[in-house]
Amino acid sequence: MRPATMLPALYGRPLTRLCAALGAFMTLWFTRHASAASVMIPTSYSHLSLVFGSDLGNGTSMKDMRGSVGANVKPKIFLYDLPELKELKDWNKYGDVTDTRYGLDQLLPALLHDSPYITKNAEEADYFMPDVWLQWPHSATNLDRVVEAVRMAGPWWDKTGGADHIFVVSADQGRCSYPKGGPAQKSIFLLHYGGGTNLKNEECDFDAGWTSKCDRELMFSDLVAEGKEGDVQLCFLYGQDIVVPFSGHERHVSVDDHQALLSGQVWDFIPPKNPYLHPEQAALTHNRTTALFFSGQLDSPAPPGGKPWQGMQYSHGVLQTVHKMWGHLNHYQITEGGMPDTQYFDRLAGSVFCLATEGWGWTPYLKAAITRGCIPVVVQDGAEIDFESQLPWFHMGLRLPMWMVPKLAPILEYVEKKGRVPMMQTILGCTWRLFWWRRPHGRAFEVLMCELKRRKLGAERMQVNLEECRMECGDGKWVDVKSGWNNV
Repeated sequence: MRPATMLPALYGRPLTRLCAALGAFMTLWFTRHASAASVMIPTSYSHLSLVFGSDLGNGTSMKDMRGSVGANVKPKIFLYDLPELKELKDWNKYGDVTDTRYGLDQLLPALLHDSPYITKNAEEADYFMPDVWLQWPHSATNLDRVVEAVRMAGPWWDKTGGADHIFVVSADQGRCSYPKGGPAQKSIFLLHYGGGTNLKNEECDFDAGWTSKCDRELMFSDLVAEGKEGDVQLCFLYGQDIVVPFSGHERHVSVDDHQALLSGQVWDFIPPKNPYLHPEQAALTHNRTTALFFSGQLDSPAPPGGKPWQGMQYSHGVLQTVHKMWGHLNHYQITEGGMPDTQYFDRLAGSVFCLATEGWGWTPYLKAAITRGCIPVVVQDGAEIDFESQLPWFHMGLRLPMWMVPKLAPILEYVEKKGRVPMMQTILGCTWRLFWWRRPHGRAFEVLMCELKRRKLGAERMQVNLEECRMECGDGKWVDVKSGWNNV
């Protein structure tokens, strides 16, 4: 937690209000980050429940809906085929976009069709999922129309109020990309964005109010103290939604094929080869000379008519703070702006630690680092990251709050001194598969199915042993991640 002596400077309000704000903040922060060193997953909980009560859409657990089930039963998913909605979105116009940042809407149904988890019998299904694009292109499909089509397809939505229905939402702001109080409040959203609220931080500024106006959790605690928390929309429901990796950064088409897509509507890039899959790239990882790496938007030069750091709210001040305090170190590379794709991924492979912060929504930096063997340093206050509730993050990365950034360099030095770096890099040799969707190497799909199975069984937790690359989904049976797929 932030030292109490800092709070008056951050808030400038009476002590009584500070106590109320601090209590809310402690509830938010400690409940959120307790999972960083643990794999325990509560069956039904939200770290905001103390404030919002039961208005979280998480009132019914899968155990309550389905009762006791056999431990050997795989989760069954019924896929709604809704071609009329695909036509409205020019589904066929964009071709294969599964390697883009918004491609999971298209990739996940394909993986389901090639798995034993899909069922054509809706009566035996544990979960239901509409096969639609909710994000691509950027004008999101109307969620109300999707729910209306699902309800017309059969009685299954109304049986649970949609609590056993799954939506793939790759939009930047998750649930906050849709109007507050929509029809899918009880449904499971598969998101890339685990940000808690839709609070804006346009006043984030080094010269005024740092860091209280950069920190959305502190902003939220302000609203709690003022009795205005009802104005906040939740972008992610804890214990209900699942934050999953995005589908990009997975090379699967030729450069020529991808250039053909780029000449049309698809704008994303094809990354260099994965060093875990291509020995000729692995040599880059043998000489990691950069201690900490980041390349992206800093907005450090003064824009026309503006002042330096004018765009710092993009990363909630994290990138600018790291750059200002530690960017001068010779063994750190905190780079303003982008760099060519090949150079960027080579730098990831040649760095020990890689900074992963969010922007206006979720971040691609996390997966980029993990799949190149770079230990992620995550500074994303107020946001749950990919599979944070499913995997033991403590073993494979560092999760630091914003207020610890002034101690960043000593922390990284201490981790290296204690000999944790070789262990964490070895663990990343397993972990990268859990963030990779494509066959034959990807196991992100298995992590998702494992979590759904755990919920179906009503088990308290799924367990993951990253040293042995195995996981257990609530039935007492350990699955070897490397040996195959569709095996949970």
